[in-house]
Amino acid sequence: MKRRLLFIGFLVLLTACQSVAEDQNSVSSTSTVPNSTDSILKADSAISQPIPNYEDSLNYIDGNGWKQGKHIDENTAGKVLEEATYVNDTIVGYYRYWDGMQKDGFYKNGKKHGNFNWYYANGTILLITHYENDSAIWHAPYIANQQHIIPIKPISVEVDSAVYVEVHHPNKKLWYEGLFENKEPVGIHNVYYESGDLKGTINYKINTYTSFDSEGNVMEESVEFPYEY
Repeated sequence: MKRRLLFIGFLVLLTACQSVAEDQNSVSSTSTVPNSTDSILKADSAISQPIPNYEDSLNYIDGNGWKQGKHIDENTAGKVLEEATYVNDTIVGYYRYWDGMQKDGFYKNGKKHGNFNWYYANGTILLITHYENDSAIWHAPYIANQQHIIPIKPISVEVDSAVYVEVHHPNKKLWYEGLFENKEPVGIHNVYYESGDLKGTINYKINTYTSFDSEGNVMEESVEFPYEY
């Protein structure tokens, strides 16, 4: 009789243990466990926030006090007076100054290099100056000579060495070309319409000139200059 009672008690205890185990498994399967992948993605997202870049900023000055990127100066009315791009406080690339005498051109390593245009207030080009390494090489008065074959305001050269001058219209087509030696024009110089067609030739060896219409027909031939160059 005692053995039967002990056996029945053992079965009851075994059944209770199985029930507790099932309840624990049920809790484990329904509870939320943090996803390690989600945590990593959130951390990466926080690290990869955009970092400020001076190239995207206007009038940026770095920790050394140097100008970097594009800088624009305006007056109190909001008019742009000066525009330039800097690398380590040095002007590079396109530059314009728009206060009083207006001008624009290009810099290379902080020095004027290439053509600079000088403008009237209405935007008409007054003068074109060509620079190399910050030194002026030649000056070409544009608007004063645009309607003429022989320049009434001479193209001037600043250096004694031979210089071949090429000057362009605002539309980038060639306007004037010719050789200068010891600051004087020599040989044949050509003048062009804004269309690019030949407008005239000047022979500085014998001081004569020929003008053409836009179709290439001779309009005038002269055995001497009409005025002193």
